[in-house]
Amino acid sequence: MIGYGESEGVYWIYDKENQKAFRSRDIKFNENRILANKGQETNELILSRAISNTQIKDKSNEEDNDDKKEKSNGSGGEENEDFESKDDKEEKDNFESKEDKEAKNERDKSENNSNLLTVPRRSNRASRPPERYRPDDYSYQVSFFLEYLNLFESDKNNEEPTTFDEAINFPMKKNWNEAIKSEINSLEENDVWSFAKLPDGMKTIKTKWLFKIKRNAKNEPVRYKARLVAKGYDQEMGIDYQETFAPVVKLQSLRLLIAIAVQEGLKMHHVDISTAFLYGDIDEEIYIDPPEGFTGNLKSNQVLKLNRALYGLKQAPRCWNKKLVNFLKLLKFKQLNTDNCVFYSPSLFLAIYVDDIVIMGAFEKINFFKSLISDKFKTKDLGELSYILGLEINYLREDCFIINQQQYIDKIIKRFGQNDCKQTDIPIHPNHKLTSELSNENDQLRKLIDAKTYRQAIGSLIYLMISTRPDISYSVSVLSRYMQMPRELHWRYLKRLLRYVKTTKHYNLVYQRDNTKEIEFIGYSDADYAGNIEDRKSTSGYVFKYKNCPVSWNCSKQKVVSLSSTESEYIALTLAVKEGLWLNQLLNELNLSTGKVKIFCDNKSTICLTKNPEFHSRSKHIDIRYHFVREKINERLLDIEYLPTEDMVADILTKGLSKVKHYRALDLLNLRN
Repeated sequence: MIGYGESEGVYWIYDKENQKAFRSRDIKFNENRILANKGQETNELILSRAISNTQIKDKSNEEDNDDKKEKSNGSGGEENEDFESKDDKEEKDNFESKEDKEAKNERDKSENNSNLLTVPRRSNRASRPPERYRPDDYSYQVSFFLEYLNLFESDKNNEEPTTFDEAINFPMKKNWNEAIKSEINSLEENDVWSFAKLPDGMKTIKTKWLFKIKRNAKNEPVRYKARLVAKGYDQEMGIDYQETFAPVVKLQSLRLLIAIAVQEGLKMHHVDISTAFLYGDIDEEIYIDPPEGFTGNLKSNQVLKLNRALYGLKQAPRCWNKKLVNFLKLLKFKQLNTDNCVFYSPSLFLAIYVDDIVIMGAFEKINFFKSLISDKFKTKDLGELSYILGLEINYLREDCFIINQQQYIDKIIKRFGQNDCKQTDIPIHPNHKLTSELSNENDQLRKLIDAKTYRQAIGSLIYLMISTRPDISYSVSVLSRYMQMPRELHWRYLKRLLRYVKTTKHYNLVYQRDNTKEIEFIGYSDADYAGNIEDRKSTSGYVFKYKNCPVSWNCSKQKVVSLSSTESEYIALTLAVKEGLWLNQLLNELNLSTGKVKIFCDNKSTICLTKNPEFHSRSKHIDIRYHFVREKINERLLDIEYLPTEDMVADILTKGLSKVKHYRALDLLNLRN
């Protein structure tokens, strides 16, 4: 085949024998045979030709010897002048120089090897490993090998199956079989389905088993869980579902509630709702195929009709959230407008993330709420809050909590092969010159790399950044700009960031009770003017603290080019004000009013611009929406005050810092080892 035709399924074929090209649809491809081009031969052909040439050469030598014998025999008794005695021949050979013999041997050798395959020369020297790898006592290698085998077996036992057949044939099949039976029993107890005949014009939705090992904060297996899910991608909009959105608690709200619990001396407990989605009521008529492992008395023409929501349905999260919200409102809990997954009563605070409920309050009130919700839903009491959404919460004292993600960091480091990496003290070089094209770098550093792996690493670091590590916000923000076409230098900077994360994995957000009478809720805003050398846009950053506990932070590249440092600080301040007003409103809804929002800025010109339009000739081009700050100051909702740059907490979110400044910023963020 030499090409494709104009229409689909037509190929251009070349007939080598007749030397003609034609089009055809009826052809078959023989992939087991390779047709060599003219002038090219495979190694097998060269080898066979070399062998045949050697055989022909040997045969011709034999024929020459036979001719000589016949010639000598045919002379009879006549004297032969060409005949040489043995002694004469030896004497003649002695006259040949040593150099002539060596040259002749080389010519013969080259003639014999000209038709043979060229084989690379291999060294005859015996390789010896270094002494550190050749201990006299081999018990070390044996013990290491046995340890490796044990580790392999343990990993195999902790592996999660991907299909139903794997689960029932896995090394831990007993645990998985029990999990499957438990899931089916739970579905039947909740009356999730009923037997029915499929109506005409309707189609069934297929199902699949998912398997997960639930672990604690120490990464120890706690429970083997099997979940039956519907293949929601088979559903059709307007027929099988309508709305799908379901809210979850924001991480800023969760951290703020933890800070409130520390300051107010409240207990924090964790409750998990078992098979939560099965409690949701669905309005649509949905049918599914019987799942694998189902042994019910189902007739041949029957399928399963869903009476309740099932995991995997597009509307299942919304149905469950609606059910839970209605129940909490019956218990006289108030739902916040600023975060629909935060509820409060005069004695309790609740934060909801799908089926996980964090309860904060007095111990007696918490136990009373647990009894009420366990009467309505099947729950698992997980006791004092220690692990949620990858966040590990440890209690040093009653007035001091620490939050980290060491287990999550270990997974990231292992996933991207940085277990044995070197340590580094800062996440990114202060004077980096990263761009998309890297035109000033050599070809090796500009080489394109696997974009999928790069994006996966960035995504993993983003969740770490927004959860507990504000110190890597700027580095992640910079490296995430090159996800479309990452290059070798970008990957090296990303590996440096992973090395920093591993080096500082024991750093924690420290939440400690503040008994002083200082301002309860404050913010810090900063900007790096024209820091992006590619498009000269600035970088904004802000941090908010509730009684010295960091609860919210952000780093982002500004959307417009600023013409001065005052303008870039003004734009950054606008973003900080919006976040500060939202958090302050959330505190007001929790009856924890803090008065005005106080935000610190390290640019005096910006502070003047927020209060009076003094620099009109140099600021009239600023977008109207950024004057939102001036409006809120006039409404007396916030105050802007000056803070020197060396004390600016948000400085670490806008640029790379030197080692000394970096670790001072960590201390200001309450991020400590």
